[in-house]
Amino acid sequence: MLTVFSRHRVFLIYCGSLLWLTLAVLWFGLVTHSNLGQAPLVASVTIGAIVMYVIAWRLLGIIWPRMTHWPNERFLPLRQITHIQSMVLWALTLLLAIIFLTHMLMLGHIPILIAMSSDDEYSISVIRQQAYFDLPVWMRYASDYSFKALGPALLLISVYFRQRVFWVVLLVSSLYALAMFVRVLPLVLLMPLLVYLLLQRDWKIFVLIAGLFAVVIAISTSASAPTIRESFASTTVQSTVSAQDQQIDTGYKTKKFSWRSNSVLYALFDRMIFVPSQVIDQWLRFYSHTDRLEQGCGYRTLTRLMNCKYVDVPSKLYEVYYQDNVARGMRGSLNAASFMTDYANFGVPGVAGGVILAAIVFCLITCIYRDHPLAVPMNLPLILASMETSFITALNSGSGWFAMTVLFLFFFRIGKA
Repeated sequence: MLTVFSRHRVFLIYCGSLLWLTLAVLWFGLVTHSNLGQAPLVASVTIGAIVMYVIAWRLLGIIWPRMTHWPNERFLPLRQITHIQSMVLWALTLLLAIIFLTHMLMLGHIPILIAMSSDDEYSISVIRQQAYFDLPVWMRYASDYSFKALGPALLLISVYFRQRVFWVVLLVSSLYALAMFVRVLPLVLLMPLLVYLLLQRDWKIFVLIAGLFAVVIAISTSASAPTIRESFASTTVQSTVSAQDQQIDTGYKTKKFSWRSNSVLYALFDRMIFVPSQVIDQWLRFYSHTDRLEQGCGYRTLTRLMNCKYVDVPSKLYEVYYQDNVARGMRGSLNAASFMTDYANFGVPGVAGGVILAAIVFCLITCIYRDHPLAVPMNLPLILASMETSFITALNSGSGWFAMTVLFLFFFRIGKA
């Protein structure tokens, strides 16, 4: 039984994320007095994914038995990195630094520094959004791949081979994430590394990276929320603060401290539990009428086949539910778990098709990564992305899984039997 769990641990973690989402949606339903809420749908997706994965794996074992049987790689001796691979590692690190510098130069400023000088949450949100949406499409893709594929992969590969370039990658990628002050970016960037260090019981580096992760998250959160910044401020107003700022500071200090409005922990709780549940509820309410289904136009890859214009569903629903924010110049995306995109396009049949696709992809992941120590860390971004975007998008720019897997094949599969 332990061998089975070990071989299929990436898929089991994906199932765990679906189970967490099911419990979160159930909690949301109870809190909002809507009974079970949307929990039955999410639970059916979880059960369906398990059933389809087992079927797909059994069929693969019959059609191509070699792909489902391999020697254990968990305890293999460390393989030395080749000279060519080392050069590629340094070249990719240089590319990451160039993308970071190019991004900041194209903006003409560092977003977090501008945000820190503002006390208006709406203005800060616009600053954060403009740091991404005001860029050309190619630069947006470069930024996505830097955070979701290039950065995490380089950190994992360099620490696995014990290369000094690890510290360079860590410095560049952390500064990049901090500059953008988007709270999810440090999670996508450093969580795979933390999981790997935890599994390897490399406690010294783990504590260091965990501390760095906490610092980046705390600074990014405080930059996004003036109330949190004020909670850390001294009760004595600094003499260099302007008269207007003094009035703002005094206004905050006369209020009692609220752990909900002033707590970094609550901000993370809200982002991980409440927001995903609320978004799923909003999607299902909007697409409860079949005449609103996008009929495939919500998939960019299918628009040519469907002969229709692409509909960015998350942006569309953001404009529907948050009209006041849009009127104030904010742009946002109401991102939901991957099966919600399937539902928004084709209803329940679309969800069934998405479950089958996920089962096939995770079978492929198991065949490629096998029992390698980096199997779980390098697929965590895909699992996280599948909780916020369509599965097709998650494979590409959503998590950089294609790029991550190409790097894995180059460093760990080329030249091996």
